[in-house]
Amino acid sequence: MFAPPAIIGTCAEADRLVALGAERLAWDSYPADPDFVVPADTEGNRFCIVDVNHVQDEDAG
Repeated sequence: MFAPPAIIGTCAEADRLVALGAERLAWDSYPADPDFVVPADTEGNRFCIVDVNHVQDEDAG
């Protein structure tokens, strides 16, 4: 399971869904300062979980 360092531990919803069977994907298209994770459901369908409280890093953008 993989999540970019900027959001490890900050997305309780992703953790909850992983506990229910979702899988975090090692996705190579994350921006430098991501506000989302891309997991897959139990059937392999990818979806996004967006952190609506994320403050964009001014240097990343």
